[in-house]
Amino acid sequence: MYKGKARAYTNIALIKYWGKQDETFILPMNNSLSLTLDAFYTETTVAFSPDFTQDRFTLDGVVQTDAATKKVADFLDLVRKKRTARGMPQWKVKTSSQPLLDLPLLPVD
Repeated sequence: MYKGKARAYTNIALIKYWGKQDETFILPMNNSLSLTLDAFYTETTVAFSPDFTQDRFTLDGVVQTDAATKKVADFLDLVRKKRTARGMPQWKVKTSSQPLLDLPLLPVD
């Protein structure tokens, strides 16, 4: 089994990117400003195994539909293609994504 975990923090764009001022140098039309919230994040775990019989996608503890799972599996096919190119088998994948909140608990009066 091969397994990995990633954490993505919430990012709020206050001033958004609105296109390019210069295509050659890829200069933005305007500056952007965003805020990353370190207490709000999502953790995603991806596991590939020869023991899995089908791809599965779980979001917030709920197994997702075949259509939602296909979207994730189609993206992860990029990884599977690289494995095949290196002579490794294309294993099925289980993906789990969980939004988390890491704020200290406040005392209750």
